[in-house]
Amino acid sequence: MRLHQGARAPQPTRALASTACSHRALPKPTVGSVSLCVHAAALHRNRGSLTVPLPRASACGLRNRPQDQADPIVARRPTSTRSSRTPAAPRIGADGKVEIFCPNCATRFRLDEAALDTRVQCTVCENVFLPRNTIGKIAKGKDYTKVYMSFGALVVVLIGGIALLMNKKAPVEPKPTPAAMAAPKPAEILEKERARRRDQLIRWAQKVTAGDIFLIREYSDLDGLCAMLGVNKKLPKEQLDAEILRALKANNNTRLLYEFDCNSGTLGDDAVKANAGQAKLVLTPRPLDENYDRLATGELQVDFKMDADTVKVSGVKVLSAPKRRAGR
Repeated sequence: MRLHQGARAPQPTRALASTACSHRALPKPTVGSVSLCVHAAALHRNRGSLTVPLPRASACGLRNRPQDQADPIVARRPTSTRSSRTPAAPRIGADGKVEIFCPNCATRFRLDEAALDTRVQCTVCENVFLPRNTIGKIAKGKDYTKVYMSFGALVVVLIGGIALLMNKKAPVEPKPTPAAMAAPKPAEILEKERARRRDQLIRWAQKVTAGDIFLIREYSDLDGLCAMLGVNKKLPKEQLDAEILRALKANNNTRLLYEFDCNSGTLGDDAVKANAGQAKLVLTPRPLDENYDRLATGELQVDFKMDADTVKVSGVKVLSAPKRRAGR
């Protein structure tokens, strides 16, 4: 509290009076020394903020000073060493109830003000608590950090175990030695070569029907084919190709390829093993041809020789033609 001029100064305390008396016995004190004494006494009290006027100089045997020039001294207001906090006042709603929460699970409830000092039990987690202790505090739910950390550690362990199992190498089986590997049987080699030569001969017959001169040249021995057809081999290439196609349609041994289909054939073992041989191609009536029975067949004998892995047809001979139906 600050005192104004003209007001009566409060009486100094006992400590201040004793200090002033001790200075009174000093010989010829000065005004500055009186101020220091009073200031030291005020600091010794260690109190709250008070405005205390300087004592009159006549009290210490000094010259009189005007009262309006007194030096105020600020001291500390007496305070308690430990501040006491009053609990927060409950906020009462329009319905006369106070909002509280469970300190364990943070579930909120509304309770009458008269029951704030009565222990209650949470209906969610069954925790017993005093409602008044939750007023003015922040609701904090149950801490599941440890649960989450345990669950995360378990997931990491499971993933690591799965990764180890997946990366585990299967036992390597010993590779069979060349001696232990079974060599292909002669019969298997023979049948494979038979099928390869038969397919090439059938393809030659089908390309003759289609007029594909490129593949006819691929699977034909031109010297033997031209000799059979009576075509001059020395003709220019384009003229020679045209003469070969014309002669194939006119020749009695090859014209059947334009009337019937060829989808199968047979080769003897000698024709498979040797570099040259004979094969039989089967002729069947076309599906829409009513002049022949469905089961009627004919045969062509084809002479060929091998050029590396490719057959070369050198001659054709009709063995039998499909029989016509009676009356056709």
